[in-house]
Amino acid sequence: MAAKTAMIIEKDEGLTKDLLSLLEENAFLVKIYHSIDDALGALAKQPEQIVFLGHPRDASSPFEALDRMVRAHPFASIILVTELAPDEVEEKAEGYGIMGSLGWKASPEELASLLDQYEKIRNMMNESDPSAATKSHEP
Repeated sequence: MAAKTAMIIEKDEGLTKDLLSLLEENAFLVKIYHSIDDALGALAKQPEQIVFLGHPRDASSPFEALDRMVRAHPFASIILVTELAPDEVEEKAEGYGIMGSLGWKASPEELASLLDQYEKIRNMMNESDPSAATKSHEP
């Protein structure tokens, strides 16, 4: 089975470190980007990963970054990381198809719930795409 990979896109070092720790506890290989431009390039090379999108340095807001991410990679599995209340996130992110959102002080349980959802989607996609089985076994 292919390694579970994630990318964190966030300018705040403390938030990045907290999220990195939670993801590594869940056996994810994690890459960190502070720039949406750098992250978009990396996602083009390795699209099969979960994206934790916060507020990159080169975007005026997380929602500008979200718009750029979805336009470039419409099928990306995105979790928005924000200080906004869930109902505000839902309103502002409506139509973007994000998997969900995490607050800045997310609990391991909140993260686990979203990771379970991601794994279910990933497994369904692998089952419905015969070529995905060979892709997931490549080094």
